[in-house]
Formats: sequence, structure tokens, C-alpha cells
Amino acid sequence: MGTGAKSIIRAPVLWLMAALCWVNVAPALYAHAENENYVWINVETDRLSGRFEIALADLEARLGIAIPDDPDALEASLDAALPVLQEYLSQRFAIEMRGQPVPFTLIDARPTGGAKDWFATFAFETGPLALSPQITLRNEIFMEEPRDLHRPLALVLYDRVRGQEYDEEFAVLVFGPEKPRQILDFEALEPIPDASGFTWIGILQVLGGADHLLFALALLLTAVWHTRNQCWVPIGGIPAILGNTALIGALAMIGIAAVFAATVLARIPHLGMVANAMSATAIIALALHNLRPVLGFARYGLVLLAGLAQGAALAQSFAAVQYRMVDWKWLLFDTVFGMALALLILAVLLLPLFAYLRARPIYTALFVNVGSVAIAAAALVWLFLNMLGVAG
Repeated sequence: MGTGAKSIIRAPVLWLMAALCWVNVAPALYAHAENENYVWINVETDRLSGRFEIALADLEARLGIAIPDDPDALEASLDAALPVLQEYLSQRFAIEMRGQPVPFTLIDARPTGGAKDWFATFAFETGPLALSPQITLRNEIFMEEPRDLHRPLALVLYDRVRGQEYDEEFAVLVFGPEKPRQILDFEALEPIPDASGFTWIGILQVLGGADHLLFALALLLTAVWHTRNQCWVPIGGIPAILGNTALIGALAMIGIAAVFAATVLARIPHLGMVANAMSATAIIALALHNLRPVLGFARYGLVLLAGLAQGAALAQSFAAVQYRMVDWKWLLFDTVFGMALALLILAVLLLPLFAYLRARPIYTALFVNVGSVAIAAAALVWLFLNMLGVAG
């Protein structure tokens, strides 16, 4: 069986493994997360109002509030716990307007259900205010431990002063240890990106990000070749080329997704400049291997390792905005999906030309040799500019 035929077989196997992982993991990930809590801020004509929504399991584990199974007893327990929660929130949550604190009072408590993985809603309001278009929120609810995965979200439902009504899911801020204090501007509200937004961000990461674009080009240049005795040999037919490209793309995306997921899910610290150095080194290694294919079949291992390095760089690019998102699950899956789409777009645009020229001397001399040297040089320049803070 030829190399191309083997590639056609291997690529679906890799995708099948990824699909099986998704089937097993996705239901748990997409359940309503107990490690998120919510605060809605609404603008009345002369005051602010809103509500907190907090997981019952968190109320029990963090504040010692009894969570009985009986619905009537649960509601009574939540009502009795209002002073405890008010005291806790006075230390972990604050509203400021024009630099002055704005006191608020919890006025009602009700459960959204009886099971311990459900939520409780606590309504609040402030006293009469001379309203400002901007307020500052400090939200450190359940963030006593730096590695806690709690992500408090701020949402807005309506603004009576400006006559604005918003969707129940109109999330505008996400807090975290890096960003516990943020400004909410009611005259410039922008929702946090949803799934389609993160897919587009993933596409732009490849098509508009220098390192990821160089990585993709280095992969595609030799997707139309396989190795024999440490030399490049054109792949025989279009099906074999497509199979080899699919295998290379699958390995690259698995590597990217693995490190990106580990960083987001396990809260592995970002590597900073080390991640960018890893990314540049991986691109240079691929470019050099394009010039001299010494690894043979092990080139696919190099693709996987390079994908891991790109995943670290991807996580680094999101380090500053990790808590500016409605849901880290959307960030993880849809960003990677967007990057896969971008790689597919590049393959559709470039692969026909590469396949047509793959057996011609001009392809070896100009496209692969000159192109790979240019890619390696561009990766070095990108790393240097990144170290100077000029490129991201």
C-alpha cells in the first residue's frame, strides 16, 4: 500500500478519535456550569437594580448555606441566608459611580429549582441616585483562590433612562483574577462574542496572524510530496494528495487544540515569550525540513510537535482576554474550529497550484526552497518584533 493510500486511511482514523473524545466530553462541558455566577445590572429611572444568580452548590460549599431538597424549605433557607450573603457580597462585590461606592441591598431570594446543581436568584436594588452613564464594578465572588475556575459575568437586561431593552443573555463583562475591576459604560455596550464570533476570531488567527499563517504555509508547501530516502518525491494522484493534506492538517489541529485546551481547562500558566519562541522555532524547523527532509515518515511527528507549539502561542495570544468571554467552552472549541476552517481555505486556494506544479523544477526551486527560506526568515523577524512589543 502506497504512502498516499495509507494517509487516506489514517486521516479518518484521527478524526474518528477526535469525534469519540468529543462525544464523551462535550455533554459534561456544555452542562450549565456551576463555576459561573451572574449579576444583571439594570438602569431604572433613578436607581440601579438587578439580581445575582449563584449555583446552589456554591452557596452550600462556600458559605455554608443549607440547601434542603424540599422546595419550600429551600426557599425559606435562602430567605434566612440573605444577611449572610449580603455580608459576603459587601466584601467581594462593589458598585462605584463617579468614584464613590454605591450601596445596594438584597431584597428577595428564590431558587430556580430544587436540585443542588441548580441556581438561586437574589434580587437587589440601590437607593435613589444621580445616574452616570458609566459605573465601575468590582467582582471577586468565589475567587478567594487564584486557581479557582469561577468566572463572574455581568449582564444587562434593560436601561430605562435610554429606553434600551436587551436579551436575557446580553453578557458584557467577564471578571477573573486578572480583571476583577472593570468599567461598564451604558452608552457603549457591546456583547461578548458568541460562538460565531470566536469562530471568526479563529479564522483571523490564521489568516491575519503572522506566526499561524507562516505555520500553515510551511505545512502546505510539502503536502503534495512524500519522502523517500531523505528526498522529496511528488505524490502520485489527487486522492493521495488530499489524504496527505488531511493527515497533516489533522495532526496540526490536534496539537493546537491539545495545548490550548490544557491551558484553558487545567489553568496551566501561560508561557509568555517562551510560547512565542516555541512557535517561531517550530515554524523554522518545518521550513528547514522542507529544504532537507531528513525525518522520513517521522515528519508527521514534527507536524504534531509544531502544532503543540502553535497551541502554546495561541493560548498566549488570548492571555490578556481570557476572562473577557461569555464562556471558555466557546473560546476553546470555536476558535480551534475557526483555525481549521482557515487552514481549509488556504488549502483550497493553494493546493491546486501546488499539485499542478509539484513535479516541476520551478516548484522545488522557487516555491519550496525560496519559500521555505522566506518563511524561516519571516518567523525570526516576527519573533524579534514580538520581543520588542511591536508584533503580537
